[in-house]
Parts: sequence; C-alpha cells; structure tokens
Amino acid sequence: MLENLNVLAEIKQLNHRSQMDNNFTQLSLIYGLNGDGKSTLSKIFQLISEKDIPSINSMKSLESDKLKTPNFVLRFSASKTITPNNINSLDHNFLVFNQHFIDSNVHSSSKIESSNLQNYYNLCLGSFSVEKQKKIDDLKLENNILATEKTEFETKLTQRFQGLTVSEITKLKPIKDADSRIAELESKLDDVKAIDVIKKLTKPSKLSVSFPELNFDYLDVSVEKISRDATEEIKKHFSNNHKKENKKWVKDGVALVTENQTCPFCAQDLNESPIYTHYKHFLDETYQVAVNAFTTSNTITTTDLDNIYTALLSVKTDVDTANQCIESWKGRVSLNSLTLELAYLSDLETYIKNLKEETERMESDIFIETDLSETCESIIKILFDAESDIRTLNKSIQSCLDDIQSYISTLESTTEADININITTLKNAIESSKADVKLWIKDRKDRGSRVTLNNKAVKTLREEIENDQKGKISTLSKDINEILQKFGSHVRLIDLEKDYKAKKGNDRFKFGVKFIENELSTSNAVESAKVIGDLLSTGDKNALALAFFFARVRSGVNANSIIVFDDPMSSLDRHRRHQTKALITKIARNNQVLVMSHDPFFLKELYDYQNNNAISSYFRFESSTQISGTSHYRKSSLISIANLNEETIDPYEQCYKSLLDYCHAPSDDSTIKLDAIRRIRTILEAKIYMSDPNTFLPNEYLGTLIGKVRERKDDLQDIFYIDNDTFEDIEDLNEYTGEYHHADGVKTVSNPIDMTELRTNVQKTLECVTRM
Repeated sequence: MLENLNVLAEIKQLNHRSQMDNNFTQLSLIYGLNGDGKSTLSKIFQLISEKDIPSINSMKSLESDKLKTPNFVLRFSASKTITPNNINSLDHNFLVFNQHFIDSNVHSSSKIESSNLQNYYNLCLGSFSVEKQKKIDDLKLENNILATEKTEFETKLTQRFQGLTVSEITKLKPIKDADSRIAELESKLDDVKAIDVIKKLTKPSKLSVSFPELNFDYLDVSVEKISRDATEEIKKHFSNNHKKENKKWVKDGVALVTENQTCPFCAQDLNESPIYTHYKHFLDETYQVAVNAFTTSNTITTTDLDNIYTALLSVKTDVDTANQCIESWKGRVSLNSLTLELAYLSDLETYIKNLKEETERMESDIFIETDLSETCESIIKILFDAESDIRTLNKSIQSCLDDIQSYISTLESTTEADININITTLKNAIESSKADVKLWIKDRKDRGSRVTLNNKAVKTLREEIENDQKGKISTLSKDINEILQKFGSHVRLIDLEKDYKAKKGNDRFKFGVKFIENELSTSNAVESAKVIGDLLSTGDKNALALAFFFARVRSGVNANSIIVFDDPMSSLDRHRRHQTKALITKIARNNQVLVMSHDPFFLKELYDYQNNNAISSYFRFESSTQISGTSHYRKSSLISIANLNEETIDPYEQCYKSLLDYCHAPSDDSTIKLDAIRRIRTILEAKIYMSDPNTFLPNEYLGTLIGKVRERKDDLQDIFYIDNDTFEDIEDLNEYTGEYHHADGVKTVSNPIDMTELRTNVQKTLECVTRM
C-alpha cells in the first residue's frame, strides 16, 4: 500500500516536500481545483508504474532551476521508499483512469470513415489497439494529404498538357530531333495550304543520251577479205609460175603490166593470162567496192562518235540544271545532289581524233598497214562507262522524282489537322523532358507509392487490431456490457464479424457496438453513416472507457495494484455517478484506491457511501503563489484534511461571504488575492445558472454563460432579464478574471494581481449579483 508522498518537487505545478499529517488509507479522496495538479499527479503515478524516468523529467517545471531535476519520494508499507534512483525495485503498480486513459484506450473513427462504409472496426478498446488505430488514422490523414498533393501535381500536368490524361502524360518519351521535326512539319503545313503551287514547281528531268552501236569490223581489210576467189587464183598462179612469192606483186605488177602488157609473172599476153584477168577484176571492181564500203562505214562511225561526244559534253549542263531543281525541293524533300565527273571525255576526244587520222590514210590505201584495235577498245570501254554513268544518274533522278511525287501525294492525303496533331505530339515530348515536368511526375509517383505503402501498413494494422480485439477485449466484453447496463448506457459491445464489401474486395469489419437492441450494420448505408460520428457522444465514450477500466480492474489486479481515478465523473449523469460510487467502493475492499476530483460533492458522496468510513481519508491540494523576479506562478502541495464541509457548502453562499470579507478587509497576500479573483467567476457562474436552470447547464464556464445571456437579453418577452449595465459589468469581470480561468491547461505563471483593482472588481461583482 502507498502510505505517503514525501516529496513531489520540480514537476510542473507540484511542489510537495513536507510529511503529510495522515497517511493514505484504503480509499483516499483528494480534492483540488482544475489546475492544482490532479492530472499531473495521475500522470506521475502512471509513469512511476511504468518506471519511465525520461518522461517524468520531461514534466519539469518551466520556472525550475536548470540544475534541478524532477524528484519524488514515495513511501510504501514496510517502510519501503521509492525514488528516481531505485525505481526499478518498485513492486507495486498503478492503474490510472484519467483523460489520458480515455484517449489511449477508446477510439472511435471519424464521421468520414463511417460514411464511406469502409469500416474495419469503428470502435476499439485498449491501448494495444488504440495506438494502432491512431497510427491508422495518421496514415489515412497522411494519405489524404498525399492524395491532395498528388491531385495538385496532376492538375499542373493536365494544364501543361491540355487534352492528355495523366496516364498519357506519364507515358510520354523524349523524341530525338523534335525541334527540327517540328520545323519540318510547320513547313509542311504551309505546303499543304499551298499544294497547288507546290505541284507546279519545276522538277529535275532525266538525261536523254543515245549511245550508238559501234562496229569496227570494217577496219579489218585484206586481199583475203576483199576477194577470196581472186586470192585463190593468185596463190595458185604464184605457185605455178613464181617460185618465190613477192608480197608486193600487185604494186610492182601494175607497173610492169602497164609497161609490157604482159604478165610480170608468167610473161603471157595479158589478154590470155588468167591471173591478169582476176587481177583486173579485182582492181576494177572488188577493190573499189571495198574502198567505198570502208569509207561509208568509217563516215558513219566517226559521225556517231562525234555526236556522242557532243552529247556527253552537254550532259554536264543538264546535270547542273537538274541540281538546281533538286535544290529548290530540298527544303521540303530530303534529296541528294547529282554528281557526274565524265573525266574520260578528254581521252575519248583523243581516241576519236586518232581514229579519224588513221582511217583517212586507209581510205587512200585500204591495205595500208595500221593497228587501231587498242583505240577501238578504249572508245568502246569509255562509251560503256559513260552509258553506265548516265544510267546510274537517271536512276538517281528517278529516285528524286519518286520522292517528290511521294511528298506531293503525302500533301494531298494529309490534312492540316493531322500535321497539327503531330506537331502537338512533338511539343508534348519536348515539354515532358523539362525539369519541372519530370519533377511533377516523380513527385506524383512518389506520393502514389507512399499511399500504396500506407495502405499496406493500414491493412496489417487492421489485422492486428482484429486479433487484439478478439483475443483481449472479447474476454472483457461480458463485464463491460454488465457495467454499461448498470450505467444505463444504450451502448453495447458486439462480436466482430468480417465481410468483404469494402472497395476493391478488401476485408471490412462490422461495427463493434450496438445501440439499445438495434445492431447497426455496415450494409445499411443510411444508418451506418450515423453510427460513430453522430451517436457515440462524449458521455458515451467516457462511460465506455470507465466500464472498460472497471472490467480490467476486475480481471487483472493483484494485491500490489493501486487504483487511481482522476475526475471519473466527467460527463456522467446522476445515475452513473451513483453506479460509479458503488463500483469504486467495491474495488476499495480489495485494493487501495485514490480518487481525485474537482467536485467536492462527489467526493463527499463517495465518503458517505462507504460502509466503514474508517477506510476513507480526505486530502486536498493547497495552492500558493510564488514570485520569481517579476513573474508569479502557482505551486501546489497535498495536505490532509478532516472533512470537506468547507468545500461542500453552497458555492454561492461560500463565494458571497468570502468576497464580502475581502471587501471589508482586503489583503495583499498573493494566495488570498488568487482565491478572491477565482471566486468572482464562481459566484457569477452560480448566479446566472440559478436564475434559469432549464436554460443554463451546470459546470458551464462564465464565457459560455455570457454568450447565452447575450442571445436572450434583448427579448422583452423573455422572463429572464439582465439590464445592460449589469451585463456590461459581467463582461468586464469575465475579461478581468479570464487569465485565472480554472480550465484544463491553465498557466502556472500569471501576472501580479493589484490589490486595489481587485477590491474594486470584488465590489462590482457583489453589486452585480445583488442587482440580478
């Protein structure tokens, strides 16, 4: 059992250093105003039980010396003392019910969660589940933020790329030479608009060169070829009449015949000589025919050669003209310029000249010895190469013509809309490569990935919550529902059930509560949307938390467990107050219980409820004002008192007498001044409440009451009435005392209270309540 608090120092507003007059008993009742340190003391008990020194140190008073650290000395039975230095030897544990317990052990999802019908478990109990549920809520909140940010990036992208979906934008890839291709398309767009003009542009023409079929056989002349019969007779005559063949017999023979009129070979009379007959025929007819044929063939051949040479010379000009046409198309069509060297023309000219010279000689004597085979072969090769070059060149020209026609055909089959679409595609590709767009796409993807990861984490946490609730809460649900029934609560726990009706087939858990006898199912959208957001009030939540706490105490305490309640009556009605007193009394039979409250009437009722008052004892927080330089701050210590008679007399009477005493005998004592300034608010709150208990609620603070008064005071038909002067005085007093408002989170440091100003306001307060 905890017997005494020897020391609680440097911990927020607590400054308890003296021995208490009486030790704690089985049931110890502690009274204190809000701000005196009840919640702080309950947190300290919890942290001591958890042996969490770092968290205790974090509760150090702001005004404490920097070198000092929070300190506590707790004495238990058998004179065992626990301090920060030996906290690990603590064998007692504190089970604390306070606001932190409510927040940590009861969780209900937000209205948004219930209205979209993706509930997994809209109510969970126990810190083991609530902590996970809060992680889920944090993840969902983060997902909402991520989704908003993702939408912002998507909006930026769709504004930048009008007409494209986000999915299409993310698939855009860089396109090589996009800028130059855009320029080409824009030029093409102009051409589409001017297609008729484009068609009339000059195109390159193919080269027209005719190559002759050369035959140099006529150059091969001899006696044998001119007259085979004459040759045979001559040879025969040579054989018969001339032992030694003279190759120049024709030439010599002509002279001899002319001179002698006899055959130079056989000496016969020419008219009787057979060889001479053949010779004469050869000279007179065959030879002349051969010469004429040679001359004719040679003339044709040389003329053809001159013509082809001239034609090849003009080809250069034709190529230049074709190239000029090609250049005029290059801005629209990718064309190559034509090249034709014809370096062999000078050689051709030389060969033709040589041929002419030699054949002129042969025309005078076709039997002259000459060899033109090499010249002829060279001419033929050059013309073959030239013909091949012209053919190749014409193929290139035809390719250009085909490309030009293809371009024209493309223009004819292409609309302006088609080109604009292609231009837009290229521009989008360029935009997609810009740094800000890449960053937007990356950030959008990152947020989507984080949402996916968060959803996986949520799914895991949901499964853990399901196991927690089934494994731990289900064992307490019977006791919890029994206590809720005693409280008169219409909330009941029900078993968990799983269905698969959430989006994308995910698991979903039906609600874990029912109201009266009507279980609300997630299958009914209209009813389910109201379950958590509308029907589970703060009072229901607190009652459920208190029922859960009592159920845990029933099932999980031992002899060393000390039960601590910090204002267990918050949001509880009269019936629940009575049931709470009964449950606390029952617990106190077996375990030490400490009950702290700002409501002295509840503590007195609890004291009176005990069958054996000897097990109960009273304590209260005593506050004082400390001065540090120019600052004032509150400090509280715990003292033992015999009863709560002073605190439980009528608040109005108590405040009126106290304020009247201060008017008659004002004091500059900081503690007395602080008490007086607080009583100003208390008496005004009590007076307004008593004037119309049907409208004003108990425990409402002065600011709230003034707001309600303001709504009613101008209604002349209303039986409730406060004159304007009194109302203005009340507003001034509310503003004057606002800094010392006894609400949660009140500051421990406040401004100094001027005694004269305080006395004036106390007198104004008494005048107000008297006039009302």
